[in-house]
Amino acid sequence: MYFFKRNWKNLTVFALCVICLVLWICTIRTGSVEQTQRVSRSVAGMETPMPAVSGSAVFNNTDSDAATGSSVSENETDKNKEKNPEKVKQKNSKDKNDKSKEEPNKRKVSDGTRKGKDKYETDPVPTGKPEPVNEEDQTVSKDWFYVYLSIDCKMILDHMDDLTEGLEKYVGDGTILKRTKVKCYKGESVWDVLLRECKARGINLESEYTAVYGSVYVEAINNLGEFDCGELSGWCYCVDDWYPNYGASRYVLKESEEIKWRYTCDLGRDLGANVS
Repeated sequence: MYFFKRNWKNLTVFALCVICLVLWICTIRTGSVEQTQRVSRSVAGMETPMPAVSGSAVFNNTDSDAATGSSVSENETDKNKEKNPEKVKQKNSKDKNDKSKEEPNKRKVSDGTRKGKDKYETDPVPTGKPEPVNEEDQTVSKDWFYVYLSIDCKMILDHMDDLTEGLEKYVGDGTILKRTKVKCYKGESVWDVLLRECKARGINLESEYTAVYGSVYVEAINNLGEFDCGELSGWCYCVDDWYPNYGASRYVLKESEEIKWRYTCDLGRDLGANVS
């Protein structure tokens, strides 16, 4: 007791110092924690609105959000399809129309259902044969392929007595152009090929466009024209041995088809054409 009474002032000072030291240490630690938390919140606030534990977690959350967003979008699309079937139908129809526009020269084949004449006075095409393509619907592209072309007037050899005088020299052996492999651009017609090849070979060619039939009419080849070997004589063409019932400028060609231009003395019947 005597010791405490004598040194109470010193003990009081010592206790106060200890208390102050403890408080100072606690203050430092508390301040560090708060500062650390403030820094962490600031960093987290810049990277993502949601607090993240680590960098990898941030990327995982981002991927998850993106995946969720995609899923929601698909679900919404499906719902829209269910709610608006007409719009979906219109879109599909539009896609089909766009596809058909990409292929303007796609040749249709007759299914035998057409009745009566078309706007160019063409009778229905036999089943399985190509339908005519109007010139306003034809577009030639840079793509090309090969077809075969020949020109002959052999039928005149059997009717030389009916041939206009002075034209014998153009008949020869009846072959004007033997079977030849020629280039054809996609979308070209029988007429286009004939015109180009005759020009390239210096073969005389005379023609006239007939608006009523929407096609070019070939009047003469190699100076041999219509009515030069009788009143039923003239030029006709066939493709793969079929004689179309429409003009050559309306027949759009396909690869490897064989074109024959032949002179007839009997309106095509002497060549095997089906004339009605």
